[in-house]
Amino acid sequence: MQQAVKGEKWTAGVSWLMRQVSPSIRYWTMKDLLGYAENDPELSKARSEISDSSLVSEILGEQRDGGYWAEAEDCYWPKWQATVWNLILLAELGLPGDHPQVKKGCEFFIKTMDAQDRLPSRLGTMCYGKHGTNTGRVRVPGRPTRH
Repeated sequence: MQQAVKGEKWTAGVSWLMRQVSPSIRYWTMKDLLGYAENDPELSKARSEISDSSLVSEILGEQRDGGYWAEAEDCYWPKWQATVWNLILLAELGLPGDHPQVKKGCEFFIKTMDAQDRLPSRLGTMCYGKHGTNTGRVRVPGRPTRH
């Protein structure tokens, strides 16, 4: 009996999540709770709708031409408004990393942090490799790409 109630609550909760207007909620429900594969057409459809959602559109609309949010001088400040916080929020909402504005924001973040000598060494190695050349995972203006 307890298993049946737990199943009913699970089904009711998932059904409620799937009825939400936010494509982000539907996407993460399908991916994390229901276990849809990345190549599933329904999951792909939900993810493709994320960039057009009102919240994501509003966040992307605040991005400056240079690829940053808030102030260009600091990627972390003002807190909750600066570039890094918006990139984190967009990722949490499920916006793909290959979205042009996300890529532009990431490039700005890496370029700025590198110029300020604040780029975490792990990120620097991931992006630039051990010898300081861009691995091609993230395109950074001014850094050569390894071929």
